[in-house]
Amino acid sequence: MANEDAPLAGPDARAIAASLSDLASVLRGLGLACLAQRADELASRLCAGRVHLAVLGQFKRGKSTLLNALLGEAVLPSSVVPLTAVPTFLKPAPSRRIEVAFADDRSPEIIDAADAAELRSCLDQFVTEERNPRNALNVERVTVYHPAPVLASGAVLIDTPGIGSTFRHNTEATLNFLPQCDAALFVVSADPPITEAEAAFLGQVMERVPRIFFVLNKVDYLDERERDEAVAFLRGALERELGTAPEIIALSARRGLTARESGDARGWEASGCGELERALERFVAEELDTVLRVAVRDKARRLCEEAASHVALKRSLALMPLEELRARSVLFRSAVEEAVRQREIAHDLIAGDKKRLLARLEAEAAATRAQAVDALSRAVDGRPASETLEEVLDREVPAFFERALGSLAALMEDLVANSLAEHEARADDLVARVRGAAADAFGVELAAPRASEVFEMRREPYWIQHPWQVALHVPPASPAERVLPAAWADRKRRARERTAIERVVTGNVENLRWAVLQNVNDAFLVFDARLDRMLAEVVESIEHALAEAESSAALARDTAEAASSSLDRFERELAVIAETLSAS
Repeated sequence: MANEDAPLAGPDARAIAASLSDLASVLRGLGLACLAQRADELASRLCAGRVHLAVLGQFKRGKSTLLNALLGEAVLPSSVVPLTAVPTFLKPAPSRRIEVAFADDRSPEIIDAADAAELRSCLDQFVTEERNPRNALNVERVTVYHPAPVLASGAVLIDTPGIGSTFRHNTEATLNFLPQCDAALFVVSADPPITEAEAAFLGQVMERVPRIFFVLNKVDYLDERERDEAVAFLRGALERELGTAPEIIALSARRGLTARESGDARGWEASGCGELERALERFVAEELDTVLRVAVRDKARRLCEEAASHVALKRSLALMPLEELRARSVLFRSAVEEAVRQREIAHDLIAGDKKRLLARLEAEAAATRAQAVDALSRAVDGRPASETLEEVLDREVPAFFERALGSLAALMEDLVANSLAEHEARADDLVARVRGAAADAFGVELAAPRASEVFEMRREPYWIQHPWQVALHVPPASPAERVLPAAWADRKRRARERTAIERVVTGNVENLRWAVLQNVNDAFLVFDARLDRMLAEVVESIEHALAEAESSAALARDTAEAASSSLDRFERELAVIAETLSAS
């Protein structure tokens, strides 16, 4: 059975996880608590590491049926009408349950299920338009935990709202979410193979996701000749979009689900679903191996180097006469005081950059406000006589602001990344000064973390829903206005509608600005804290070694000999761990 908290299943991952556990123990034995914490964090990242695959497709292309086939039972609801804009995350676990996160202050709701039918019934009340119309329950996301083998391999499958449904802003919300994912499963069907809207959507997906799998579903409705024609047509259409002919997996999700539920292995292969399952498993294995495992292993080896340099420092200090040790300690601590002053300057520079970026955010929000008023006014002015102002804004406001959110968030993310990259270089220089001071004082070159390692963050994809405001109050026409000539009355009406639109825009721009503002603030807050941590790791470990050395030097010689023997043991253990990591 799969366990969402267990380490990754591959032998390389298990060897790395074991080495990290050994390394943390050695680091704690050396008194290097900060480095031991980093080893624990690497182990947690390895255990929790998953490849996130978003499943995309137009409404009624069979996405939910395909996911049910991969799970081996009908868990996700399917419908003849669009579902809500609530995404569903599928994760591994020994038993079936769902976790519902809400967009307000309510705690997540966790519901256990005995079988697929009970699980599907629970999901219905949160993700279907029939039982949760227009997401009246304010659900932010739903996570389904399930023991399916395809999830145990390391994949998190994400069922996204269908594009091209009556809820146009779902497409924009999906596009905003995709850059957080590792890959996408693009599902079309044979009726017809691909529409103009899907092709346009695919062009946007390609800009946001590094790897796309293409699935042609519902081929059971075609004979062999029709199937070949459909695949050729789809390949040609995709080649025009991609510039190269992609691999297409043709299948019948309906037949695959039936085969899985009945335990029919031949039927599963004949449906084409087996080919897709193997392709996903290969991708997950390769992705984890080339990105996650290699990154964790290399960082663990770097930790071994840092630990070994601290062992060398401890040995150097243990052999140094007490008076010389104290004199050199004074020189080193003087250099640390200077580093602390430089750290304060770095904090001030970071605060200045943050202030400039927030000013840029305000300018962009003001520009968005003007664009929104113009776009919505044109939509209102061009509406047919049968459509009310409220109906126009109900349709146009979410679509405009989801798109604006994506553009503004991407712009600010780039600006923040560029700004913090400069501060990473300053952080590296600051730590290099402390290392240089230690080398000058004690004759040992210390290894230390690079800023790119300390500041690296790998966040789990997260879908954000925003409550775009569409409610408005239009002042009623005055008695005098009712007797004005038609042209004058129309100008008065337009002015009243313009005022209402401006009120709606102001509220929504504030929602947009606030969402992006929180992300900018969080990024700088985390960076500032990690800068302090990075410097503290180097300084505290040296201070710990100094305290040990001064204590040992003041005691009998046999204490120093015991300390030397202990350091020999630590050196041997680190060498074994480093060798194991190199072989992983």
